[in-house]
Amino acid sequence: MRIQCTEASRPFIQGMELMARADLGLRQEGNVVVMNRRLKNVLEAQSHQLYSKYTDDLQTIAGVVPDEVRWLAMYRDAGWAGPDRGFWARYAVLTDAPDTARRWIDSETEQRLMDWPEPVSEETPVMLMLQRGKTYMRMQIDRKGDTDTALHALGLFDRASQRALEMAAR
Repeated sequence: MRIQCTEASRPFIQGMELMARADLGLRQEGNVVVMNRRLKNVLEAQSHQLYSKYTDDLQTIAGVVPDEVRWLAMYRDAGWAGPDRGFWARYAVLTDAPDTARRWIDSETEQRLMDWPEPVSEETPVMLMLQRGKTYMRMQIDRKGDTDTALHALGLFDRASQRALEMAAR
C-alpha cells in the first residue's frame, strides 16, 4: 500500500492531492472508476477540447492521452437501482463490468462517499478506482493539516479495498 499527500499531479486538482494505492493481488475482471459528477463534466470538456485540437488541425495524436480521458471513452456511466438520486447526482460510476461495480459500491461505501466532512463538497475532485486487482484513490485536499478529510478519505479507501477482497473471496 502506498499513501501520499503532495502537490497536485493532475490539472483538475488544485493545491494538495491525497493519493492512495493498494495492490490487492487479485485476479479481477472488469474496471470501476467512481468520480464526482462535476469532475466527470470537467474531464469531458477537456476531452472534447483535446479531440477538437487534433481533428480541427488534421493532426495525429503524438502525445499521451491522460488516463481519465481514456476512461471516459472506454467505460460506460453505469447506474442501478439502490443508491438514491442524491448519490447519482453527485457521482458517476464508469465501468466495463456493471455487476462488479454494483457489488463493489455497497451501501456502506455509498454512505461514506456521501458523508464527507467540511470542506469537501460536490465540487471537490474525488476518484476511487478498482483496476487490475488494485484499488486507487485520488482527491483534492484544500489545505494542509485537514485531518478530518484525510481520515475520512483513508477510511473510504480502506473500505473499498476490503470490499474488493471480500468480493474476490466469494
